[in-house]
Amino acid sequence: MFVAKYTKYYNFATLKPAFATLKLAFATLKLAFATLKLAFATLKLAFATLKLAFATLKPAFATLKLAFATLKPAFATLKPAFATSFVLT
Repeated sequence: MFVAKYTKYYNFATLKPAFATLKLAFATLKLAFATLKLAFATLKLAFATLKLAFATLKPAFATLKLAFATLKPAFATLKPAFATSFVLT
């Protein structure tokens, strides 16, 4: 009854490929959203790694600053030592 009633209005031969294309479009859309979800997860991980890197850099720069602060008196001690070692006799 259904087929006989609507066959005169709709050409099912042309609708079948259209529905197949629609099904493919939704599958592609689903894949696109999955890829987008993965991209955001990767971005979140990248920012977490970057945050950790900057947190690690802060003590590294503090240690470097301390090292340079320690070098300054060492060079101040070397300066008179060199001055006295090259005295001409």
